[in-house]
This record gives sequence, structure tokens and C-alpha cells, in this order.
Amino acid sequence: MLFSEEELIRKGKTEETCSVLIDILETWINDLKLERLGKYRIKIENVEPIIERTGLKNNPVKLVKEDIKKIVLNRL
Repeated sequence: MLFSEEELIRKGKTEETCSVLIDILETWINDLKLERLGKYRIKIENVEPIIERTGLKNNPVKLVKEDIKKIVLNRL
């Protein structure tokens, strides 16, 4: 069960719940055999243009460009 950030903070279990979420995401990546972006010839010099064109209109969490950059770099 996923909780809102406010519920996690109120329950004092932010770190624990984030660890569970990370484990779930890693399991999905492995089970779905998701390739890293480098497999599709995306290189570090492509990151800035990707970030500039990225729109997260449907994302429930507001991410700043630096957050998006970290995510993309971690998937290279």
C-alpha cells in the first residue's frame, strides 16, 4: 500500500517506505528486463535536450530539471 508524503511523515516511516518502493521498482526493472538508455544509443550529451523536451503533466510529483537529470543519468 502506498501512502501520500504527508501520511508517511505523520507515521514516521518515510525512510522505511521509500526503501520498499525502491525494492519494488528494482524488481519491476529486473522482471520486465528494462534496458538502460545506453542500449538505445542515448549518451550523456543527449541528456540536456531530453530534459528540455520532457513534460511531466501527468506526474503526481513535481520534479525540477535537476531531479529529471539525475533520473535520466541513472538509467544511462
